[in-house]
Amino acid sequence: MREGWRVGLIAVLLVLAGCGADGGAGAPATTLSPVEPAEVTDTTTPQRSTISPGLTWGAVVDPSAVAAAHERTLRNASFWFTYNRTVVAENGTLLDREALTGNVDPRAETYDLTLVRGTGPATNRTVYLAEGNESTGLPPIDPYFGDRLLRHLSALETTDVGRPPPNATEGIGTTYQIRGSGFTDRPAENVRFRAIVEPGGIVMSYRLSYDIVRNGTRLTVRERLTHQTVLFESFTERG
Repeated sequence: MREGWRVGLIAVLLVLAGCGADGGAGAPATTLSPVEPAEVTDTTTPQRSTISPGLTWGAVVDPSAVAAAHERTLRNASFWFTYNRTVVAENGTLLDREALTGNVDPRAETYDLTLVRGTGPATNRTVYLAEGNESTGLPPIDPYFGDRLLRHLSALETTDVGRPPPNATEGIGTTYQIRGSGFTDRPAENVRFRAIVEPGGIVMSYRLSYDIVRNGTRLTVRERLTHQTVLFESFTERG
C-alpha cells in the first residue's frame, strides 16, 4: 500500500514538472521588457582651476609652488621691503625683535639691507651692502623669504583663497587673498595668517600671529612682511 502511494506521488510530481516546463498549451507567453541601464554618477572630485601658482579658488593646493613662484619672480625684479618679527609676553613686555629692511636689485647683484635684532641694550644693528666690488654678504635672513613662506603655508591646517574685501587697504585689482588658521607642525593657539598675492605669484605682504607657551609663560609671536615697491627691468623678463 505504501509502495503504491509513493509511485502515485512521483507520477503527480512528474506531470506537474512537465506542465511547468512546457508552460501549458493555454499559458500566456511571457514578454521581457528591456531595462534601461542605470545612469552612472561620476563621484570623482572635480579639479579646480589654478588662479595663481599653487592657488585655486578656495584653497592653497601647493605651498611649494607658491613659495617658488614668489622667489623666482622677485629675482627678476628690484624691490623694497620691510619685515618684522616680535615676541611679546602676556604682560606686554617686548622680549625679542627681528627686523630686516632695505632694497634688492635683480638677481641680488646689488642690495642695501639693515638687520636689527634684540631689544633694549642688547639690540644689534647690522648693515649689509653689495655694490660693485664692495660686499658684506647676504644677511642671515633670506630677503626673498621663500623658505619661510613654504614653512608657514605647509603648516596651516586650513586655508581659504579669494578676493580681498572691497574695503581692504591692501590688495587691489587682480590680487588674491590667502587666509589660514591652525598649525599642524607646532603647538600654537589663535593662529591667524593673511597674505596678499598678485597673479604672477609674488606674495606682496603677509601677516602671521599666534600664541605659544614657553617655560610657563604665554607669548604672542607676530610676523609681518610688506613689499612697498616691486619694479621689473622689462616685462619680458618677468617670471
